[in-house]
Amino acid sequence: MPITEGKIEALVYDKPILRHLIRKEFPGDLEVLPIPFLPQDNGIALPAKSPLRDPINLVLLKTINSAAWHSRLIDYLGR
Repeated sequence: MPITEGKIEALVYDKPILRHLIRKEFPGDLEVLPIPFLPQDNGIALPAKSPLRDPINLVLLKTINSAAWHSRLIDYLGR
């Protein structure tokens, strides 16, 4: 059923995915409410004492603190 027919009142899903889809497909028609139902964390599993742990952490920290990352977030999720 198309959302544009006005038949759906609410939808629960991952916030970043919803924000991206709404921004691209339904700009100005729908909104994501700032109500978290269940925060979810993500991680990368490595073997115990993996020599990759520190290099991966450093790259992740460098990336998420970069201007390019913040620009990409705005591209996909809006402000």
